[in-house]
Amino acid sequence: MFKSLFIKPFYFLILSLLLLSNCKSKKQIIANKPSEFYNKAEFPKEISYINVPVTVPVSMISKQINQSITGLLFEDNSFEKEHYHVKVWKNAPIVLVPNGRNLSFSAPVKVWLKAGTDGGIFGGIAKETEFAMTLNYTTILSVDPNWNVLSKTSSDGIT
Repeated sequence: MFKSLFIKPFYFLILSLLLLSNCKSKKQIIANKPSEFYNKAEFPKEISYINVPVTVPVSMISKQINQSITGLLFEDNSFEKEHYHVKVWKNAPIVLVPNGRNLSFSAPVKVWLKAGTDGGIFGGIAKETEFAMTLNYTTILSVDPNWNVLSKTSSDGIT
């Protein structure tokens, strides 16, 4: 009995191997590979905007300007060549007034001027004077496409 149990599975195994070996194809199939192809997707260029609010207190700007600009602002001692001396001082704090994109400012100055002639036959004459005035300006601020800050300043006159 033991022998018959062992022989039956053995026959089954041999029969299975024979059947499976005959199921194999004798002809080998070679498939052609597909050619390479890439979709070149063209996405439309859209302008994007980033809103970056910048808040700078005018009092801080005014303080920085008044701390950095002090005392004698301009001096020209070319009396021998041009027959005048000029000195300009900051007379009082510079005042900034914001107005939208514009920034108006007033710069009070004191001017000392000495002018004359070179002498010649009759001798030189030199006179000097001193006066105060306020220079008024408006600056328009903007930002270009490359993120550079642009400013255009124009005079609003003298008072």
